Amino acid sequence: MRRLRDEYPGRQLLTHRIGQGARIGIGCYAGADSEIGERAELGDYSYLNRGSIFMSGKIGRFCSVGFYCEIGMYQHPLEFVSTSSKLYGWWSVLSSRPEGKEFDEFPDPPTIGHDVWIGSKAQVMQGVTIGTGAVIGAGAIVTKNVEPYTIVGGVPAKPIRKRFDDESIALLMEWRWWELPIQELDKWRDVLFTRNWQENLSKRLGEAPRAV
Repeated sequence: MRRLRDEYPGRQLLTHRIGQGARIGIGCYAGADSEIGERAELGDYSYLNRGSIFMSGKIGRFCSVGFYCEIGMYQHPLEFVSTSSKLYGWWSVLSSRPEGKEFDEFPDPPTIGHDVWIGSKAQVMQGVTIGTGAVIGAGAIVTKNVEPYTIVGGVPAKPIRKRFDDESIALLMEWRWWELPIQELDKWRDVLFTRNWQENLSKRLGEAPRAV
């Protein structure tokens, strides 16, 4: 744990299961028994709750991952004779494997935008892109792309509704608050802490410094 504190200062990591090369942004939290793989990138101020496994892919800023989720997990080769990693994997029982025939267990890691909420026990498969502001219902299995600010649920996950109307979503995508420095974001509390934020944002958007 001391190595992790030295390698990732300013993060709260309650797990030692973090792969070499994992990228973890500032202000991040990883709960007990969670795991972050060596091919995973967790954006600033995002967190994984207890027991969640983020094995591969990219998660943006300010994302919330519930308990016991699985994101970007290993794949098995359906086209090979066997799907067993005891044959094709790095821990193969065979004496050798043909050069250049190794199977990539992470062929297309998922990409998750900013401010995404992933409910407990949800699964996000390889090859999936989840747009900014989306919500993944608890227990959902995401096998297809999810549009920004869309709520999905079920097995497999399907759209339930949009969080906001198209005009409101366009405002948020233009503002891109998740890219603002924290000290600048603090000045937008009249927008952040109200359910009727659209009017305040519309009035102020022209005055806001744009993130580059």
